[in-house]
Amino acid sequence: MFNSDDHETYTNALKAITVKLSGKQFDNAFNYLISRLNSKNRYRYKNLRKEIAQRLDEKQMDIALNYIMDKLNDKNEHKDIHINCIEFLEIISNKCNEQQLNEAFNSSMDIFNNKNGICA
Repeated sequence: MFNSDDHETYTNALKAITVKLSGKQFDNAFNYLISRLNSKNRYRYKNLRKEIAQRLDEKQMDIALNYIMDKLNDKNEHKDIHINCIEFLEIISNKCNEQQLNEAFNSSMDIFNNKNGICA
């Protein structure tokens, strides 16, 4: 049984295992990571995000960017989740192609212009 006190140990193990995953296994790790962006504990998965982000293909990048932009544009979302998304966007932005960067930029402009958004 998993002990919640050992969460850092589990995260480090998942990080080490992730670099060796391929195909469907990596897709599952990626989906887990995306679902953890909803965690209000923003530091918990930071290193895991970096490991997984290095291996994202273009389709996974699109999925991640769409998810991040949806969360950032949701004015009812918790501030810590917005911060998680911004941090992950910072990590993956180096791998984005020009079209992905343009879409992320255009979407982020809506956030900055939204008086109820995270930057107001």
